[in-house]
Amino acid sequence: YALERRVGEAIVLLEKGRELQARADFPQALDCFTQVIKIYGDLALTEYARVGRAISLYEVGDRDESIAEMEDVSISLKGYP
Repeated sequence: YALERRVGEAIVLLEKGRELQARADFPQALDCFTQVIKIYGDLALTEYARVGRAISLYEVGDRDESIAEMEDVSISLKGYP
């Protein structure tokens, strides 16, 4: 049950982040995605939060960090650069 609860909490934060992105509230979306990564980093769905975080970083003007995040996600998903 503990894992199911954690997954549910992470999904709620992910959905909140996506809703904030849709409303162009990128700083708040960035906060939601960052929380998912920090709190639920051991869950596979964290990769979705990392993509959302990269997009939000880009939108708030932190393009270098955005690109670095997307490169990390790509390596993580593929297993190699």
